[in-house]
Amino acid sequence: NVIDTGLLNIAAAIRAPTADSRPVRHQTIAGATGGRRQVSRVLVTGGTGFIGRALCPILLRHGVRVSIATRSPRVAETIGGVDVRPIPGIGPRVDWSVVLRDVDAIVHLAAKVPAALADQNPQHVRDDQRVNVSGARKLAEDAAAAGVRRVVYVSTASVHGARTAPDQAFSEADPPAPADLYARSKCEA
Repeated sequence: NVIDTGLLNIAAAIRAPTADSRPVRHQTIAGATGGRRQVSRVLVTGGTGFIGRALCPILLRHGVRVSIATRSPRVAETIGGVDVRPIPGIGPRVDWSVVLRDVDAIVHLAAKVPAALADQNPQHVRDDQRVNVSGARKLAEDAAAAGVRRVVYVSTASVHGARTAPDQAFSEADPPAPADLYARSKCEA
């Protein structure tokens, strides 16, 4: 199943040892090997969402300690075995320093998704851009300052378009062609 494979690829990217803290702009999951240091604690943003709820148990089964950064601590507490770290949001003004203590890696799943993807209201578009682009940038900057060695940013397939040809899937090698404003904000992040 495609979702299971994707979740296992995320887990593999997190668990691969890191040789140093040099940032990598784009790296395929298959290339995430080598190095000296194993990841022991992962912070998952969006851990209470569709992908996060499936990913956290996989990471736990692989022996990784999992923390969830969330605006909904009560919801996160229903996911067994995780450390819950409350946050006020995911925008560019969030101070991640306390949440990032003892974190080796981050899986950034959280995003502001418009209530209606067809929403073209200019103010809503600017808000989504600010949160998804500037918020992801702020998290990455705070992560670097905290010594976090790996960040896995999870986007959306719609950054490649609305649909593929029959019997084909999108590939990370496909050129970006965001299907909507949400996909554009995820692509820009």
